[in-house]
This record gives sequence, C-alpha cells and structure tokens, in this order.
Amino acid sequence: GLQTTTRKTKQRRKPPYPNSVLDRIALTESLEEAGISLKRIHLDGFYQALHRQHYPTLDKFVETYYKYERNEVAEEDDPAFNKPSKNAISSRKNKNLLQLPKPFLNFLTKTPDFVTMTSRIQR
Repeated sequence: GLQTTTRKTKQRRKPPYPNSVLDRIALTESLEEAGISLKRIHLDGFYQALHRQHYPTLDKFVETYYKYERNEVAEEDDPAFNKPSKNAISSRKNKNLLQLPKPFLNFLTKTPDFVTMTSRIQR
C-alpha cells in the first residue's frame, strides 16, 4: 500500500525529542534495536570517557576519541588534561582508556535519538 512510505514500523515508543545519552537503559535498547551489542565494560568506559571530556556533544566526543586514538591531541588543547601533574601522563600513547567498538562510535555520530545533554529538566 501507499502508507508504507510514510510510516516506519519501528515507530514504537521513540520519544518525541532526543533522549539523554546518559539514560543508560534507553541507550542500551536503542543499540540493541540497531543490532549493536555492547559489553557492559564498553558502556562504563563510554560514560567515563564522556565525563572526562566534560560531556561534549556526541559528534565532538567521537571526534576527540579518534584524535586520542591517533594521538594527535596537544595536552594544552585537551580539557581532560589541564590539571598540572607530576606524573608523565603524556608518555601514555593512547588517552582512550578503553577501545570502544566502531559500530558504537558510528551509532553515536549518526543517531538523532540521543544527545549528551537534553534541555529537558532532569528530575
């Protein structure tokens, strides 16, 4: 029929506005729907990394993740490393403490359903 073009079948219970990526359950469900299985350690690692980057937008987060991976970040440009430290943190090659799966990173940059911070009041 003609109506198949307008209505997607997976419209089930998508919120009318983007969900906060900090809503772990919603994020996990969305990932499963997208066919991405994420280990708990990856999700924990993602949230820790997000926190260390001071909750940038998801696009920015992924961009920074790849920069870390290529080790292109100058310490002074890096919000996570602006605390003076005697430890030679810079000697560590990759600042990503955990390798995140590429399908997950792709999901983050493409999904319209999630944002780092919603304008919605968090109760």
